[in-house]
Amino acid sequence: MKRIVTTFVYIVLILFLGNSPSSFAQSRSRLLLEQNTRPFQLLRYISPVEPSNTPYERAHCVDIDNGLRVCKYISHSETFFAIEKNGSTLGEFETSTYHGGTSRFEVLRSDLDGDGKTELIIANSNGMSNGIGLQYWTISILPDPLKIGFKQPLEFSVEEYGAEGTLAKLAGDRHRNILATEWQWSAIKEPTKYGGLYLVGRWFHYKSGVLEPVAGKPVLVRRYLLGFEKERLDTYDDFLKPLTWLSHRLTKSLFVDPIVKFKEISSLRGSIQTTNKPAKSPSTESYRDRPEQILVRLDNGKSALYHYSDDGSKTIDTSYFRIGNAQSGILYPKRYVPAKGNQWLVGKRVRITSYKDQYDEVRNIIWVN
Repeated sequence: MKRIVTTFVYIVLILFLGNSPSSFAQSRSRLLLEQNTRPFQLLRYISPVEPSNTPYERAHCVDIDNGLRVCKYISHSETFFAIEKNGSTLGEFETSTYHGGTSRFEVLRSDLDGDGKTELIIANSNGMSNGIGLQYWTISILPDPLKIGFKQPLEFSVEEYGAEGTLAKLAGDRHRNILATEWQWSAIKEPTKYGGLYLVGRWFHYKSGVLEPVAGKPVLVRRYLLGFEKERLDTYDDFLKPLTWLSHRLTKSLFVDPIVKFKEISSLRGSIQTTNKPAKSPSTESYRDRPEQILVRLDNGKSALYHYSDDGSKTIDTSYFRIGNAQSGILYPKRYVPAKGNQWLVGKRVRITSYKDQYDEVRNIIWVN
C-alpha cells in the first residue's frame, strides 16, 4: 500500500510539473528531503528587520524566542553580529557586509550533530561576482546561547547556499550533513574537454565546534555547462540548492579530493609552531580568517614560514593554497576557522604537498593530522 501511495505522489508531481526530467528529479529530491528532515528540524528565521532605535549606522535584527535576538550592525568601519537576550549583549563577533547593507543574512536553529542539543547557525551573504553572479556566503555555527551562554562560532565560507541544500539531512544519516561548495576552474582533468568551471561539493559533520569530513561520502563535481546554467538560473533562490544541482546525472562522484588527482611534485613533513592571523583592515572579509602565515618546524631540522596565496599561477615555495584533513584526504572549506580559532593548528603534525595541474600551476596543500 505504501508503494502505491508513493507512486501516486510521484505521478501527481509529474502531471503538475510536466514531463521535464530535471523538474521531476528536483521535486523528488525535495520530497525525500522533507520526509527526512523531521527528526532534525531546521528552523529558519529569514526576515531581518530594522530596529526602531539603534546607536549604530545601520542595523538589522532577527527575533528568535525567549528574548533571544541576532543583530547585524555597522559601526564606523566595523561590521559585526551581536547575540542579545532581553536587550543585553551576550557576545559579538566580526563579519563582512554586502554592498554596505546589514539585511542579507538568515538565522537557523537545528541539532546538527544529533546529540539532542540545538545549534545556532548564521548564514551571511558576503557578496556576488560580476557576470554569472556566483554567490559567496559565510556560515557561522555556535552552541545554543540560551543553554550555555555565548561561545565564539565555528566559521567557514561556501560559494552558493541554500538552507536545506547546504545543511542537508538525508535518508539513512544520523547527522545533518554540511555540503560545503565552491566554484573551481579545472577541478578535474577530462581528456576530451578543455578546462572549465566546476561546482565542487565536500561533505562534513559538525561536532563540538569543529568540522569533520564525512567518511564514505564522495566529493561531488559538476561542470558548468549550458544545461547547468539554465537549471541554476531557474532555481537561483531555491532553498534546496546546491544539493539539487549536485544530484544531477552529470555530477561525478570522487572518493579522493580532486586536488590529489594532479601530479605530486614534492612533500615535506613537520610540525606547526605558530600561526598569525590577518591584520584588521576594511578589505578583510573576516577577521577570524584562515591564518595569513604558518610557521612549520620541518623534520629536516629547518623552519619554513608559509604564507597564504590563492593564486596557483604565482605559488612559490613558501606559500600555501589550502588546508586539508590528512586522514580523509579532503580539503577543509575555504576560510575554515574552528570555534577555538587558528590555535587549533599549533602543535599539529603536517605534510606540505605540492601539486601541479595540467596547466603547470602549482598549489601547496598543508595536510593536517
